[in-house]
Amino acid sequence: MLKGSVVARRYARALYEAAAAAGAPDAVGRDLRAAVGAIWGEEGLRDFLLSERVASGAKKRLVRELTGRGVHRLVRNLLLLTVDKRRTSYLPEIVELYGLLEDRARGVARVEVRTAVPLDEPARREMESVLSAKLGRRVRLSFKVDPSILGGVQVKVDDRLLDASLKRRLERLGERLAKVRVGV
Repeated sequence: MLKGSVVARRYARALYEAAAAAGAPDAVGRDLRAAVGAIWGEEGLRDFLLSERVASGAKKRLVRELTGRGVHRLVRNLLLLTVDKRRTSYLPEIVELYGLLEDRARGVARVEVRTAVPLDEPARREMESVLSAKLGRRVRLSFKVDPSILGGVQVKVDDRLLDASLKRRLERLGERLAKVRVGV
């Protein structure tokens, strides 16, 4: 299941299904990332589209102007719809969820790897190779450094978490020790 707000999931799924039906999920994804990236990358544009004081007609004119002929019609229609429904604040989340749907369709797993210290490039490549073999599909890794895990690694694939961190091992040891009765 996709994580994220109900609104963003609905929009992302509807856009992906329409793009797939049109035979253009890659083009739509590329244009969606570019358009939303351009809008969200410019504070003035973002604030304009998010403002409650600006009329939706002015916002729609801006969207049409920004998307011109170079952006897939489905992306333009999505942007206009989010303006009409006052859902423009969901655009970054829609982009992320659309990307997840693209990856799923391609058989690519998104994997988050947390370590206590940064991994060097050879270790990252090794982690990618091992996880790809274990999962039986290509993986797209994101690495995060979290000193609170003390050591080891946490790997999150979809909703599953493999926690091989030192912190978790110590917690389990503490739980076992708490259950042991000490005879006096």
